[in-house]
Amino acid sequence: MKKRHQILCFGEILWDIFHEKDQTWQVLGGAPSNLCYFFNALGESAQLISQVGNDELGDKALMQLEKLNIPYHIIQSDLPTGKVDITIENQEPQYQFNEPAAWDSIPYTENTSHIGKSADIIAFGSLAQRYEGNNSSFATLKQILASNTDAIRFLDLNLRAPHFTEKRILELLSLADILKINEEEFKYLKQLFSLEKLSTRDALYQLIIMLKLNFIILTLGANGSIVMSETDYSAKSIQKAEIKDTVGAGDSFSAAFLTALNHGANFATSHHFANQFSSYICTQKGAFVPIPSKFKAQLTTFSAW
Repeated sequence: MKKRHQILCFGEILWDIFHEKDQTWQVLGGAPSNLCYFFNALGESAQLISQVGNDELGDKALMQLEKLNIPYHIIQSDLPTGKVDITIENQEPQYQFNEPAAWDSIPYTENTSHIGKSADIIAFGSLAQRYEGNNSSFATLKQILASNTDAIRFLDLNLRAPHFTEKRILELLSLADILKINEEEFKYLKQLFSLEKLSTRDALYQLIIMLKLNFIILTLGANGSIVMSETDYSAKSIQKAEIKDTVGAGDSFSAAFLTALNHGANFATSHHFANQFSSYICTQKGAFVPIPSKFKAQLTTFSAW
């Protein structure tokens, strides 16, 4: 994994509307959008495929992507631009999504097809796949994946109740090579596959075998994180930091771990790098924040090995 990957990040782009005490502010977000930003900030070549509304928030989103130098293929539609109201409880974000949103119906276009066929990694989650039908984002995702069977498929499960069903989750899991989950999503999968009585390590191993995964990324909030493949295992505590919020923390971890692997780092070293990077993001408000140059400089030391 030493070449510069072409990465497709597919799914929602939306405005995070934060409500904290007497203050309200908005920042551009959405897990695929965050992931795309972090990949590019770390020197990878990632492109976002999504859809926004033909409205003020949609125009503002496209302007922001341009300002952030995030490559994208985004069409504007008559559906409203996605929004999510966020309140922070015990340092964890709580989400309320508008629906339908423009990213629910991302179309399959000639450009989408071209980007999909040239991608080395295709990243997606469950939220943008919440609807069924010929005009749904899920239908487009399936077309993209069918056109490129060689790409590595990265699934950030990203469960947001009530925007998923067991049937859809099983479908998405069957498509994945790499799975990223948090603690609550891990509990959901253990119940879904009757793994509750197993230890964390044994349950992860069974998921890897049953789902034929390359590896799993498990983020555990204040308890750190675990990355595991059939032959490798790494568990780390979270670095102590003054946490502002955790929005984008999981996305930053995923991007950093995969990028470090791409630069030749081993499993444990990639995990350490991802831990450092996501800890920094937690000291910032929102996800689209300036990235210190030390992280890109650290990546160059991996290739030297």
